[in-house]
Formats: sequence, C-alpha cells, structure tokens
Amino acid sequence: MTTQRVRLLADESLRGSTWCRAHSNLIDQWLTELLQAACGPSPKGVALAAIGGYGRQELSPGSDIDVLLLHDRRVNVAPIADRVWYPVWDEGLQLGHRVTTIKEELKLASDDLDTATSLLELRHVAGDETLTSHLTAEASASWEKRSKRWLAELADRVDERHARFGEVAFRLEPDLKEGRGGLRDVHALKWAEASHRVLLEHDDATLAQAYSVILDARVELQRLTGRQGNVLALQEQPAVAKALGDADVDEMIARITEAARTVAWTSDDAFRRVRAIVSERPALGTVNWGTALGHGMVLRLSALELTPQVDVDDPLTLLRAAKAAATNRAVIERNSLEMLVRAQAEIPDPWPEEMRSLFVGLLRTGSNAIEVIEALDQRGLWSRLIPQWRPVQAKPQHNAYHLYTVDRHLLETVAHAAELTERVTRPDLLMVVALLHDIGKGYDGDHSVVGAEMIASIGARMGFSEADCQTLSELVRWHLLLPDVATRRDLDDP
Repeated sequence: MTTQRVRLLADESLRGSTWCRAHSNLIDQWLTELLQAACGPSPKGVALAAIGGYGRQELSPGSDIDVLLLHDRRVNVAPIADRVWYPVWDEGLQLGHRVTTIKEELKLASDDLDTATSLLELRHVAGDETLTSHLTAEASASWEKRSKRWLAELADRVDERHARFGEVAFRLEPDLKEGRGGLRDVHALKWAEASHRVLLEHDDATLAQAYSVILDARVELQRLTGRQGNVLALQEQPAVAKALGDADVDEMIARITEAARTVAWTSDDAFRRVRAIVSERPALGTVNWGTALGHGMVLRLSALELTPQVDVDDPLTLLRAAKAAATNRAVIERNSLEMLVRAQAEIPDPWPEEMRSLFVGLLRTGSNAIEVIEALDQRGLWSRLIPQWRPVQAKPQHNAYHLYTVDRHLLETVAHAAELTERVTRPDLLMVVALLHDIGKGYDGDHSVVGAEMIASIGARMGFSEADCQTLSELVRWHLLLPDVATRRDLDDP
C-alpha cells in the first residue's frame, strides 16, 4: 500500500477531486481485500462503510480514513476488527474507526450532530451491503425527523466556526477547510439541504465550481507538505501556486479568494433561510410584511426587501437600499439584490449631491457596512459605483503588517474610521479617503503616488469640489508619513 500511495502522490496529472477519488478508490480496494481476508470473499452480517470525507470520496492526502465496521450481533467481530485495523496502523495511516451495530449507531446519531452528519455521507465499501443500505435509510429518516433541532445546532456551529477560524477570502494565511468560505461551509449546506431546500436554483453549480478551486488548493498543500494541515501558510504558497499551474501567488490567491467569497456569501444567504425555518417564520422573499422604510423598501427578518413598486432603474435605489440595510444591521435580501443586478441602472457622472450623501452615509455605518458592501461587490454592483475597485479585489498583500487582502483591508479601515467621524470637520472626506487610501495597490508604481492621482479623479466623479479633491489627493499621497516617522525615525534627533 505504501508504494501505491507514494506513486499516487507523485502523479501530477491528478488534482483536486480527481486525485481524491483515485485515493478513495485505492483505499476501498485495500480495505475490501483486508475484510475478505478476515472473513471470506462474501461476508455476511459484517460490512465496512466510509463516512466523512472518505464517504464523499474526497480523501485528501492528509485526511483520516473514517470508517465504520458494521456488524450484527451474531458475528464475532473482534478478531475481524483486528485483522482490518492493524494493517492500516502498520502503514502509519490515520484511522478514524468505530465497531458498531446499526442500533448503536442510530442511538449515537440521535444525540450527536457530528455523528448524524457523518451518516448523511455514509458509503458502502465492502461486505454485507444490506447493513449499509439499512443504516443509510434509517439515518436519513432520523435526520429529517430531527431536522429542526439539527438545523438550529448546525447554524450555531457555522457561526462559531467562522468566529474561530476567520475568513478564507481575506486572510493572508487562510484555513481552506474550516474558515468562512471554506470547504466545511459547503458540507454544512449539503447537510441542511438533506431536510430542506435552502439554496436557490443556480447556487448548486456556482458552489460546485468554487468548491473545486478550494479543494484543489488543499490537496496540493497536503501533497507538498506531507501533513494534515489546512492553513495555506505564506511560505507554502509559491509551491502550491506552481503545482496548480498558476503564473504566481497573486493569481492563485485571487482565484481562491473569489471562490471563497462565493461560498461565504451563498452560505450566509442560505443560513438566513435556515434560521427562518427553525423559527417557523416565513422564508425571506415570500411575503411583504415588516417595517416600511420608504422608497419601496421593507425591513423584515433582518433583511431589506425591495417591493415590486420600487424603481430599480433609479441609480439612487442601489445606495438607498445599501445604506438602509447597513443602518438597520441587515442585509439586502437575495432576490432583491438580483433585481438590482438585472436593472443595470446607469450611474451619473458626476454624482448628484444626494447620491454622494447616501454613499458617505453607508460608509459611516462602520462595521455594519462590510457585509452589505461585500454582497454588492460579489454581484458586481460595487465596481459599478467605483470601476477602479476591480484591480484591488482579492489582491493579497505580501507583508507582515496586513492581515487582509487589499479590498477587505480598505473596508476594515472604513469601519475603524467611522468611529472617528465626530472628531473631524469633514467626515465625508475622512470616509472616502479611508475607503480609497490603498486604491493604487491595484496598479503599477508607488501606490501612494498612483492612488493620489486616482482619488482626485474618483472624487471629481463623485461630485466633490476641486479643493476637496486636492485634499483627498494629499491625504492619499502622504498616508504613510506618520507610520514611517513613528517607526523609522529617531524622534529625539533635532
């Protein structure tokens, strides 16, 4: 087995899910041979079943081999287990295993979310297939019976995991599996879907494509390091990018970031529907009751909806909706967001005063604005407002001073600056320069110099006066002066 795995690990023609399937098939064949050697070519009353990633046929290079040895009580299973488990351990492979009956497994799954979800991915490997078929059917029925409880716990787990592992899309060293926008989010969505349809029609294909990008990176990371880790550390990124066929690290990170943003955004949207199901309230987008906000907008279940009466061709509607959502710590409901995408409202040049006021008002909501702006950015609406934003989307920063990609760094800066608006005479200029101070990083040259020229042009399009544009330009040009002096100069030197 060691020789076969080494050969498979060296096979550069296989990547991502294709490699994982080949690995799963290899282990299937081996375990089948071990079980047959232990109890004959046609075992009765005993079976091996894969669960978890192995059950999905996504056995990555560093994955545990999670397997159940199912039996009925007529079988003396102890010697069989020894003859199957010990060869796996002798190969130095990580084995997640249980020797269990159908009744025992269902009892455990009735009170443990991890067990319940693992059985949703149960797959027969070898032995008596009637056992695995029976367990699969019973586990599915049990999941549906307890779906309200499991969905509530699943939603809480997703929130806890995001808080613990952070963002895949914006961290410079993302956790590809557990982070927000990572592989585990897609698994959670599939588990939720086992009892209720929570995705929209075109989400499945979009998720599958994004999932493939992230899985490819995880497989290459584990192949190169020979470890179980899921964190794409800075020192590993050049080698992983090369293995994936990317021109450089930036190209790889941009693809991963785009995929992770898609997963995270779809997951957030779907789990809002999950929480509506759990609370037994109508799903978002089904009825129009709630708090009327004017201009054809309604706030309901922490989401802003556009009624059929709204004028989506009015260029102000986009910013009215965004500002109202952020002000109320809400999001723009998915179908309403798609209405804005389809509208293709033309953005005036220069912006009228009300449009500029709405834009600044959105930024002044601080951290509340981040999720709203990211949704707009995900659907191409933010770059309609600021076309120069596109080159900084998902752009990594290769230094120890930044935790986030350029676009997320700019939004985080806005969130912090919003807390200081009461201390300045021109909060509008503070917010705009906070948002755009690193806009030059998407272009060639010194980003302070390039950005200073760009923000003057952007400011003019937003309708700021020539004097205001000059102020914005100067702020961007010299935004590194204070940290440079504070960290590199001797303040006691006359």
